[in-house]
Amino acid sequence: LDLKDCNQTTIKAHGATLFLHGWYEVITIQGAKDINIEGISILYNRPPSTIGRIVKSTEEWFEAEFDTDRYRFIDNKVTGRLHFFDPVRNRLYTGRRTTKKELIAPGKIRFETKTAPALGDYFVLRHGGHYRPAIMVKECENVTFRDVKIHSQPGMGIVGHLTKNIMIDNLQVVPEVGSVISSNTDATHFTSCSGTITIQNSKFKGQGDDCTNIHGYYYRMYPEGDNKVEIRIEGADLHALSLDYPQIGDTMVVINNKNMSEQGRYMVHSVDTSSVDWKVVIGLDKNIDVESLDNYYMWNYSRFPKVRIYNNSVHSHLARSFLIKSRDVIIAKNCILNSTITAIKLGAELSWRESGPAENVLVEENYI
Repeated sequence: LDLKDCNQTTIKAHGATLFLHGWYEVITIQGAKDINIEGISILYNRPPSTIGRIVKSTEEWFEAEFDTDRYRFIDNKVTGRLHFFDPVRNRLYTGRRTTKKELIAPGKIRFETKTAPALGDYFVLRHGGHYRPAIMVKECENVTFRDVKIHSQPGMGIVGHLTKNIMIDNLQVVPEVGSVISSNTDATHFTSCSGTITIQNSKFKGQGDDCTNIHGYYYRMYPEGDNKVEIRIEGADLHALSLDYPQIGDTMVVINNKNMSEQGRYMVHSVDTSSVDWKVVIGLDKNIDVESLDNYYMWNYSRFPKVRIYNNSVHSHLARSFLIKSRDVIIAKNCILNSTITAIKLGAELSWRESGPAENVLVEENYI
């Protein structure tokens, strides 16, 4: 479904399921305003993962069986991380890159790994990680998702990029009946957005990474003449596969990339972009007065949305539930069970190049 350049468009799809054969970016919303998607469900005929029961386990390897009518073992680079599922505790555990593996009989795989999972547990072998999301929202304004279900996806569930105001109400990123994994990576992920991002009354289970990650980027800077620098995203995943650029009038912060001390703030006077050369050059109101740009990063203080995360339930997934690098944030009345890392993380992840430091955050009445 391609909604590029659409305005004031509503899709009402309660009871409709997109049953997909192959891998897709299912819904693309780009350059659009006032979009409402209601009720649609997304499900893959052949899941982008293989799931099976562990029948032998040692300190060096384990063997597992899977249903050949439902799953296919793919032994190439598209096969990514390996997880396990405990059917007694009803939870995912341990995520790692796969090592040597081979098909030793129809429907039986041997993995060489030191994890030593328990007999009777399940393995989950994800095919693909950061493939296209189920729903891409890019350079839009006022987008609402209500009663949407994503049961499986070889990438993320919903990705928003350079978008103002996103409302998510009763989103369900949960496995289909009989499965234990939903999206292969984040359920939702938002980069360089503005306005307000709201996630409420939603259910998350079985995704291979965070429930949500909201952030900007730390840019490397390269001189381009008086008061001008090229800004590049290096050392970070660019999930939208699109240029990331500021608007004229945005405030850019320059920080020391060793200790995060602030060097100065600058206003954007001009923006030149080229998707062909994959290049963004910005003009500033003054020169950046440092000896070497190599020792500094820049991030966009103006591309930090308000965040409202209310009344959501989270169960059995990999990584963090809510990973927040934004400001004016309220996280309240959520129930979070069996995250494998942090339930709520407020981070300024310099090493991962996802900006910036969280500000003005209220966390209350959550059950973890």
